[in-house]
Amino acid sequence: DAELAAPWTTTIQPGAYLEFVTGDWFVHEISFELDSMPPDARAFLESTDQVSSPPLIRLDSRYVVDFEGSPPGRYPFLLEGSGAAGRGVVVVEVSS
Repeated sequence: DAELAAPWTTTIQPGAYLEFVTGDWFVHEISFELDSMPPDARAFLESTDQVSSPPLIRLDSRYVVDFEGSPPGRYPFLLEGSGAAGRGVVVVEVSS
């Protein structure tokens, strides 16, 4: 009965966007764990107002995070909803 990110880790290229999609009718929320990331990543999410999703209340609800201009690194997030909290991480690769 825990929230589950599938896949648990997602690696993206700089400038990509990531879409979180709910798989049931329960209420869910995604929030990035700001205390667990470097200051530049934290500042990016705060300045773009993408720290957390609104409540996702329907099957196939979506929350899109735009990583255009984001610094590379790990962006851990927390999933909260009907079960125990779950975790995941978005990894933004270093641009070549």
